[in-house]
Amino acid sequence: MGSTPISPTINPLVFDTSPLQALHRVRLLPVVRASFSQVLVPGAVFDETMASVPQAAPGRVPDLTDFPWIEVVAMETQELLAAGAEHIKNRRGTEVYRWRGRQIDRPELEAVLLGLRLQASIAIEDAKGVRCATDAGGRVISVADMLQQFEREGRVSDAGTVAQGILETGYWSRELQALKWRNTPR
Repeated sequence: MGSTPISPTINPLVFDTSPLQALHRVRLLPVVRASFSQVLVPGAVFDETMASVPQAAPGRVPDLTDFPWIEVVAMETQELLAAGAEHIKNRRGTEVYRWRGRQIDRPELEAVLLGLRLQASIAIEDAKGVRCATDAGGRVISVADMLQQFEREGRVSDAGTVAQGILETGYWSRELQALKWRNTPR
């Protein structure tokens, strides 16, 4: 994905669930707070995250009430429909929509639409969500992109080592795998 570093004084960040959890697992949410002017989650991401807290092992899923600086933005179904989304079905505790010719789960759709509305970076790694965001002109930022930004800012000493730590928690992405191997001797 390869984002361009953006000044933390003007750039808000909207999280989807997976990147939020990945950075929480290696205790980097405070670094996110320092690197972005505003950190937000849409209501469906908040709900999905909070529903997972009691079922997850300690440290795997953030209790968002412990992070009052992460702003929760409620999004009504009417907003999704007004943006051209069409409800298709309910599945695995969420709703599935069709938006711009693609199927997308509600948390990812809300993250994309909120990011577009705020002209924010969208931390999303779900393939359908990434395609929807980029097709709509959104600024997608992956976990690997953020780690590299944090390294450039001097907030982490080695993005590759942090990537390895995230991968060891069971979170996987091709970009994190590549970042892990970036400085590893072969």
